[in-house]
Amino acid sequence: MFQNIEADLHMSASVSLLATLPGIVLAVACMVYDTLCDFISPRYMIQWGVGALIVSSVAGFFFSGNF
Repeated sequence: MFQNIEADLHMSASVSLLATLPGIVLAVACMVYDTLCDFISPRYMIQWGVGALIVSSVAGFFFSGNF
């Protein structure tokens, strides 16, 4: 797949491989999520994910002075 991107966008091979990595990561994440949905409620996972996002955002806001 990355060879087609390389040809269409006139990139080097290493750059086109980096352009396809987010798609590969997304595909793996979707497969993991699909597998987890068989064992854990999707609503439960979303609640924990949103909770983790809120906690990390608040922590990032308060500790941004150390950045």
